[in-house]
Amino acid sequence: MKIQCFIFNWPGKTLLAKKIEQQLWKIGYKAIVINSDPHYTPVHWINLGNSAYFGAQWALAVDLFQADVLFHVQADVEYENWQGLFENALYSKSQLNWGVYSPDVVNNTFWAKPIKYLPAENLQLVTNSDCTCWFIDKYLISQFKTLPIDWKSNFYGWGMDSIICALSYLNKQPVIRDSMHKIIHHTGRGYATDKAYTHMQVMLN
Repeated sequence: MKIQCFIFNWPGKTLLAKKIEQQLWKIGYKAIVINSDPHYTPVHWINLGNSAYFGAQWALAVDLFQADVLFHVQADVEYENWQGLFENALYSKSQLNWGVYSPDVVNNTFWAKPIKYLPAENLQLVTNSDCTCWFIDKYLISQFKTLPIDWKSNFYGWGMDSIICALSYLNKQPVIRDSMHKIIHHTGRGYATDKAYTHMQVMLN
């Protein structure tokens, strides 16, 4: 099963993006870094400029995706056991055929409570995985791209995760959080929360 990896970077997070890129390279995954930091623009990264937020980065990742599973991670996280995370993602895929799988984002997340715990004690069925770090089945990406909604105009990208997770359940594929893998998510946003919320509501309506 082929996993295609994407890292989203923006000003102030470049050192973490470089670290994650190197960590994934060491376990055999060459990530595509979609970058909006105008002060660091290596030729092997896709450099969109500082005007690109999650919405534009997500749209590009969806267009570029050509694999069985899309893995996406934000540059404002820290984690060390990527090898174990990828191995557990693939194993649980073979057992549960999840649509979405994610580690446990232990701080700075809106989506905290599970719906229920699965027989494997570390696996939880959740409403939303949190798009900070997640694996997505290719079928959900193909469905997402054909939705009759103007999701590309959602500048800040809020709500994309809710749509993907809804598609997963509509396809009778669970959305899984794995508490064995705990991701640190740094706090803070470089944009106005009220504007992001408004963009999301327009898209969802």
